[in-house]
Amino acid sequence: MGKTTFSGPVVSLAGFNPNGYANIVTLGDSGGTESVSLTAADHGGRILSTRLDHTLTCTLPAINGTDPVDETTPGQVSNYGLTFRIMISYTIVNLTINTASADDDFFGAITINTEAVNGATESATFFADDTDVGIAIVSDNTGYLPGGIVELTATNQGWLCNGTKLLSAGTPSTPFI
Repeated sequence: MGKTTFSGPVVSLAGFNPNGYANIVTLGDSGGTESVSLTAADHGGRILSTRLDHTLTCTLPAINGTDPVDETTPGQVSNYGLTFRIMISYTIVNLTINTASADDDFFGAITINTEAVNGATESATFFADDTDVGIAIVSDNTGYLPGGIVELTATNQGWLCNGTKLLSAGTPSTPFI
């Protein structure tokens, strides 16, 4: 199915349910160290999956809040609301997420859940400040565990970290850089 554009509010009485093979995109072509520039067309709104023992650097597109000349034109360049969801699929070595523009910073929080020695779950929440332009999810030799997710949404205030939770077997430290 081709791209469809709506110019007004869309109402569904039964919800929107994206499904199908193309809704999961694996980042990178192989293991090792790779860099990926995320785009609305190839990655936006999909679940982005990491690879085993991967060192991955993702670059978010610059946030564009340009007001359209015609609000009904499908070719608008504003990317407000563009959302990326990166799923930690395997234990990863290192995941770094950068902004393409130094003007786009992060705000919101990232929660990291850990399993303590006694089996009790502990968590730490880290808040972005107005100077953070990157997220570095770096292993402390224990790795980040499958099941975590990083969700980022383009807004007029920067990249919102919402619904972001990571799982770690090690000691959490701030992921914001």
